Amino acid sequence: MSTRTLIALLLVLTLAAGLNAALPQPDPPRLQVPQGTSTLTPSPTDSDIEDRRIRSMSWSSDGSKIAFSRQDGLTFIQDAATGQYLQSLQTDLDGPTAAVAFSTDAASSKFATGGADGVVRIWNVGEDKPFLELPPLGIFLIGLEWSPVNPDWLALVTYAGPLQVWDTRRNQLVFNERGGESLDMDWSPDGTKLVITDGVAFVIWDVTTRTRLSIQRSREFINDGLLSSVDWSPNDNLLVSGANVGAMRTWDGTTGALVTTFSTTATDYTSPVSIVRFSPDGSLIARIGNDGNIRIYSTAGSLLKAISTAEPLYAAAWSPDGSRLAYGGDTDGITIVSVDALPAPTATPLPVPVTLSPTPVTPTPQPLASIDVIAWSPDDTRLVYSETTGTVTMLNRVTGEVIGPVIGHFSEITALAWRPQWDEFVSVDAYGSVKIWGGTQLGVIAQIGNRETGPINCVEWNPDGTKLAIGTANGEVIGLDANLSSMFYKTDGNPSPVYAVKWVSNNQVLKLTGDFGYAIQNVDLDQYPPWRDVLRFTRSAAFNKTGDRVVIINNLFNMTGVQPSSLEVWNLVTAQMLYSQPIPGKEILSVNWSPDGAFIATGSTNGADIWNAVDGTWIETLAAGYRVSAVAWSSDGSQLAYGGINGLTIVPAPSMASATPTPQPQ
Repeated sequence: MSTRTLIALLLVLTLAAGLNAALPQPDPPRLQVPQGTSTLTPSPTDSDIEDRRIRSMSWSSDGSKIAFSRQDGLTFIQDAATGQYLQSLQTDLDGPTAAVAFSTDAASSKFATGGADGVVRIWNVGEDKPFLELPPLGIFLIGLEWSPVNPDWLALVTYAGPLQVWDTRRNQLVFNERGGESLDMDWSPDGTKLVITDGVAFVIWDVTTRTRLSIQRSREFINDGLLSSVDWSPNDNLLVSGANVGAMRTWDGTTGALVTTFSTTATDYTSPVSIVRFSPDGSLIARIGNDGNIRIYSTAGSLLKAISTAEPLYAAAWSPDGSRLAYGGDTDGITIVSVDALPAPTATPLPVPVTLSPTPVTPTPQPLASIDVIAWSPDDTRLVYSETTGTVTMLNRVTGEVIGPVIGHFSEITALAWRPQWDEFVSVDAYGSVKIWGGTQLGVIAQIGNRETGPINCVEWNPDGTKLAIGTANGEVIGLDANLSSMFYKTDGNPSPVYAVKWVSNNQVLKLTGDFGYAIQNVDLDQYPPWRDVLRFTRSAAFNKTGDRVVIINNLFNMTGVQPSSLEVWNLVTAQMLYSQPIPGKEILSVNWSPDGAFIATGSTNGADIWNAVDGTWIETLAAGYRVSAVAWSSDGSQLAYGGINGLTIVPAPSMASATPTPQPQ
């Protein structure tokens, strides 16, 4: 071959590669598939398993095409009958394309996509650019649903953000409300209402009247765990839910009353439900498990079909005529099965009890995640703690029973506080969510989610347990009633986050703000003058019981890391620092003042330390060599709990008589 010919060939190949670079090129579809199924495989060979994870799928209204989106931000269109690859698009710029939805208009080929970058894009099949982009939401979009009645209306829901309906023909927002911690969404058959699940309850919105109806599950079902999926029957007012401990139930869409508890196998019961979906005629319900098990039920509760796959499943969709079911997970592409060809179940189903009891779990000295926050009940009979995974566990100090861990939040829990005179406690997280828990069953009984507040750093009940104060990373103090149904005040934000709040009466709250400089203020009466000491950086602080002292941990940053830290105690009445105690070689992660004001406990990157609160003298170090993220004194001050990567430990508190001052190790 001549040099000129070789150059010409390279130019042709380069031009061809350039023309095809816009679209990721798939592997050929698999041809060897079980009878009654077809498997579509468009996955690029250089993607890893997580990138190939299927996040969402949707059939075209005529059933001829299927769209599915992946973790890597790609969306694929394929011929549903032959598996022929038609199109692939980069539909998200920041991460997963979590939602894809074909229009319900039979005369249209349009579909919508959305995901991590918070932008809804609307495309026509065969075109490589969207013809419409809705305004960026700036938050992860998790669901898209076209109205079953008005083919121009598109509903979208985000995690911890807005719930919106857009008229895509006019490019006009027609409905906009706060959705909270939304996990799934569906339209009512008449197209007038939307149901979302926030993990605890169904929230139904009438789009036409902007009326909100929250259907709270009764307390006997709180141990189902989070409601992970919800779907509305296409021909009646029936809702189906799936939960993260495997339970599946149907409910009356108006009253919230339980209709049916579905039978399941013991294996299914322990596996989280990824998706529940009614068939298009409403006669069947598909339950897609995170363990790869697929179950088809009648709406009356009978288990009709059952198959198992070798992969976790995250997405599924019925064909428009209800004859086929598509599903996908971590493998290359999706699988389409004929529902009639699915086998009958072989395992003997076991009834799921209507009332579920908490399951005791033997505590482990080496938890999978670090303990971050600890709180004692007012009578010291129970103790709750959270881990970095957002779970909550309760320890009964009288019986030794451990309940949990229960999934409570989707991000780090930053604070826990028991409600005075009530058997309840509150948790807050880094997404701005607030949840009230029952103190015996360990289930969420009320919650709000508002990403707009930013991370919540601290929370405290007022003395009679009728109000909550939370402090945010945006510098705000927000007052909430005990049912989380109303906000009675909100301070203006400032550049310094709020790291501690303290009620000094039933109606007065102190806040501590600080990053590079900190200040104490009474948010109601300005009883204490604002004060500031510059060039300090604090992430941990605690008021004493009476609210006239505060301990502040300063972590001074330099190019070599965090050293040294220091412990400062201030008199809030005189605005004077009483003492400052250097803490070399450690980053302090938490601090707590004993109820009698005699001791201060700190958790650090190297154990837990106890200090004399009067003069800052170091007394002793516990769990040296371990990272201790949480410290908490019991309500009567007789015990100290601390936790971190080495689990939970409870020790007797020191007494002033036995607390002989010891030189602090350098």
